[in-house]
Amino acid sequence: MRKIVARLQGENQELADSLNRLGSVKAKLVRGGIIAELPRFADTASYSFRIPDQLHYARFSIETTECGGGMTNTGHASIICSTIGEKVRPFYIPRGGHLANGDHAFFSMPMLVEVTGYRNIEGVEIFHFSIFKKSLGSAEIIMREIWSGDRESLPRKYNYFTEAVNAAYEKANCYHCRHVHYAEGR
Repeated sequence: MRKIVARLQGENQELADSLNRLGSVKAKLVRGGIIAELPRFADTASYSFRIPDQLHYARFSIETTECGGGMTNTGHASIICSTIGEKVRPFYIPRGGHLANGDHAFFSMPMLVEVTGYRNIEGVEIFHFSIFKKSLGSAEIIMREIWSGDRESLPRKYNYFTEAVNAAYEKANCYHCRHVHYAEGR
C-alpha cells in the first residue's frame, strides 16, 4: 500500500494533537519533528490525497514496502529501489509477527522505483512513483511504467535495473518469504 506522509521540522505536540483531532490525519511526534499520514480522497480510485492547511509547507514522501514471496504454485514480490536501480535504506524492518509473504521492509522517499517479479513466468514490471502537488489542498502519487516483460529481455538501456529485477524474481520464488531481498545494508 502506497501512501503520502508529511514531515514537519520541530517537535510541536500541540500541532500533532490538532492534526489528530481532524480525524482523517494520523500524526505522531518523532525526534526532531512530526510525521503525518495524509488522508486519501474517498471518492477516487487513484492515489489522491488531501493536504490539510497545517501541512502545506511540509516535505512529502511516499511510503511503501518490499513485500511478497513465493507460494506452492504461484508468487509475486515487489522490491523498492532508487530511480537508477540502487538499493535504498528502509526506515523499518519488522522482526516478528506473521511475516510470510508479507511486508518485509518499509521505505519513505520523495520518488522511488518499484520492481515486481512474478514466479514461474519470469515476468517483471518496473514502475516509477513520484508525488505531484495538484493544488494547495491535494497531492497525488503519479505512477509511470518504465518497462514490463520477461526478465531475460530487459532492454540494454535499463541495465542499471538488472540487480533489482533479479532480486524481485528471486523474492517471488522464495517460498513463504520472511526477509528482505534488496535493501541498503542487507
